[in-house]
Amino acid sequence: MATTAAGEAPQRPRYPFPLRAPRRPWMEQSLARIAEQRFVVDLLQSQDAPGFTEQALQTINDHWEAATSAAKWRLRPGPAVERVVSHLDAVDSEILRLAPPAYVYGQLPGVLADIKRQLPMNDPRVQRVTQLVVSPDATLADRDRDLIAATQRAASAEARRQVRRPSSFTRVLYATAGVLAAGAIAFAVVGFVGHRNLPVCFNPVDGVVCPTSMTATPGAQDTATRGQPKPVTPAVDSAMRDNSDKWDIALIEAVGLLAAAVAAAGSLSRISGTSTPFTVPLALAVLKLPTGALTAILGLLLMRGGFIPGLGALDTPAQIIAWAIVLGYSQQLLTQFVDRHAQSELTNFGRSDVVRKQDELVAAGVLERPDEQSTPTPPASA
Repeated sequence: MATTAAGEAPQRPRYPFPLRAPRRPWMEQSLARIAEQRFVVDLLQSQDAPGFTEQALQTINDHWEAATSAAKWRLRPGPAVERVVSHLDAVDSEILRLAPPAYVYGQLPGVLADIKRQLPMNDPRVQRVTQLVVSPDATLADRDRDLIAATQRAASAEARRQVRRPSSFTRVLYATAGVLAAGAIAFAVVGFVGHRNLPVCFNPVDGVVCPTSMTATPGAQDTATRGQPKPVTPAVDSAMRDNSDKWDIALIEAVGLLAAAVAAAGSLSRISGTSTPFTVPLALAVLKLPTGALTAILGLLLMRGGFIPGLGALDTPAQIIAWAIVLGYSQQLLTQFVDRHAQSELTNFGRSDVVRKQDELVAAGVLERPDEQSTPTPPASA
């Protein structure tokens, strides 16, 4: 921090500007919030607020510098958001501790609204802050000032926990999608290298049917057996392996992936947009793609093994492709539960679990919300 002559206000380094073109909305919001805090500190300091000493201003500047550096992170939004929000919440708390009573009382309604989104209404800290809003004193006691700052910090800590939840949920979605994609690629490689070991072919009465070919087998023209299911004999099994193609599994997975993409596009219409810095809808769509590829190939292998009665002998390659489309789209039956959880995370973002359950009880009439006067009159500044 630069030294100053006696009697002059300390000169603070300017954060966070300049920063080049933030790529995400949360970065721009962070810069705007830092600028607003800087303006408030400058204004209060110009009004000769005694609490803003050189040491206090240096601490606030350190918070701004840490938040600014974190806002430059590009590839890890989760830790960056939490670091930025944590430091800026600390600055808000420190301003409440140092500002004159008139400023603190002016901020109390907003502080109360924030803490009610995170802390239950029967919390004694919330009740005391509510009393200060409804019946402000002419002077603000030090213990009440500390209580306001501590309650605001508790609410901001709970809010940061709410930020971590969608962040970790998004990482889990991407990690799961990566594992499933690796499995789908492994299936395709095995099918390409050793297609004879894993044929996706069927044995109708007329011959062997694979995704890319159809061949008659010995005895297929025997009218005595026409219309009857044929057992898989060693000759038929050898014909399946001989007629399988190295692109069969890759083709089925590609068809299943496209069907899953169509299902993902339809499911996104049921998920509302999000103001969070986390790409939950995108992660859901990414998860569905390898899931569709795997459900297509695994479903056809189950059908080939006779696990699904009545569907063990598809007649044409077109039927195999059609079933791959159906099975790829059916991944929606598995991922719909993830969709519901994601929608719940987006809907309740910013509210703690305790407050959400409390609001549900109030809406059901089980719990009553205490009556509050909504128009307090702040005291005049000394």
